[in-house]
Amino acid sequence: MKKAKEKGLTVSCDLNFRKKPWEWEACTSPEGLAGRVMSEVLPYVDVVIGNEEDTQDVFGIKAEGSRVEAGELAIDKYPEVAAKLAQRFPHVKKVACTLCESISASHNNWGAMLYDVKTNSAKFAPIDDGVYKPYEIRNIVDRIGGGDSFAAGLIYALNDFNYVTKEEILELMKGDEAGRVKR
Repeated sequence: MKKAKEKGLTVSCDLNFRKKPWEWEACTSPEGLAGRVMSEVLPYVDVVIGNEEDTQDVFGIKAEGSRVEAGELAIDKYPEVAAKLAQRFPHVKKVACTLCESISASHNNWGAMLYDVKTNSAKFAPIDDGVYKPYEIRNIVDRIGGGDSFAAGLIYALNDFNYVTKEEILELMKGDEAGRVKR
């Protein structure tokens, strides 16, 4: 990351906090350890990606009024979360949050926010008649990878770096599900 910054490259980081991978230091909570390590990482990051819980678990920054476990998000508070994160890490230029309202295991409402530090403004998607309205996703079988897909699309949209070509993504969308590496 330091070398990337030295070369003027854009660096992105998905907080993606999961408790178990952070259980490797005795007498330190996973949240505390993740917070300490990520505090060393984020000074080199331009774009931070997370979900409605990551900033709370890793840095204690919460969207007041949200009850994630109940599937209730205070969407209007997420720009404040992003601003607080950017104040703590002044090199951050953008903060992206996936906004997942878990109605049940098979029904989620999904949207996203992109906060621009320079303009102190947030954009939400999807928008319907000028108002944020999340996608209703029903009959979910397995939503693993939703955040990773979001991060990949965001990186592509921001013209950041991606190992996958647009053509490979389009082939996958057409049904090429073999999962084999094409060289």
